[in-house]
Amino acid sequence: MEQGRSPKTVHKLLSLIGPAFRYAEKNDFIIKNPMRVIDRPTKVKKESHYYNAEQLNTLANAAKGSYIETPVILAIVLGLRRSEIVGITWDNVDFENRLLHINQSVIVGDSSILPHGTYKVIGHTNSRKPKDIILKYFLKTESSERSFTMNDALYSYLKALKAEQDNMIRETNEYRDFLCVNPVGALITPDSITHYFIKLLDENELPHIRFHELRHSCISLFANNTAFSVKQVQDYAGHSDFLTTFNVYSHTDDSDKKTEMDYITSCFTDLFGDSNEG
Repeated sequence: MEQGRSPKTVHKLLSLIGPAFRYAEKNDFIIKNPMRVIDRPTKVKKESHYYNAEQLNTLANAAKGSYIETPVILAIVLGLRRSEIVGITWDNVDFENRLLHINQSVIVGDSSILPHGTYKVIGHTNSRKPKDIILKYFLKTESSERSFTMNDALYSYLKALKAEQDNMIRETNEYRDFLCVNPVGALITPDSITHYFIKLLDENELPHIRFHELRHSCISLFANNTAFSVKQVQDYAGHSDFLTTFNVYSHTDDSDKKTEMDYITSCFTDLFGDSNEG
């Protein structure tokens, strides 16, 4: 903060190096995690936006055949973070047992700030000031490491994607193990997902949201469906506590408030009579 960094930037840096030091301590690369004594600045809460089921369906159809089809599909269906999506490798996909394991991530930045043994540099960006493309051996929290049982729809989608990539004419084999590659086999980076996502929304005249808010949209569908418990939604999202799930991903609208009021007033028939609708 003394260098004039905003609370948002400080939180972003801490969210990157914090899990790295936790991983390093857990695997005995360091004796003590220095992040335990760091005071975090107050973060200004940013209003989140999300798509409803109809808008997600429209987006999914628009994404078919696009540069970021796979990232969009995985974000909508699994509610994954951008870095988690890019970090998926084919050995994370267990077709035999129909399991998809989320246990690593890919980011773009300066690898020198990460503890030794917690990452691997797998490439560099083509920007004017090249940055490291970093495969992190850890996720945001320990709860973020999770496995999904693939239903028929996701299983079939990934099977077809694997067959397509096996027959792909690649300009490089460097990223052969990764799911999210472009038509010539280069890795689709988190930053390029953001770029092409904005373009996809513009081309299809869809409301502008951040790519991360597809995660918000997916988890919100679960959180507002009474068929699922808060614990189920928490595990699906990879949250460390249920309060995050409940506070961030539960939404109400005016019709919900009317339903709630109908229920309350129905409890006092002596006061309101039988005037409730339905």
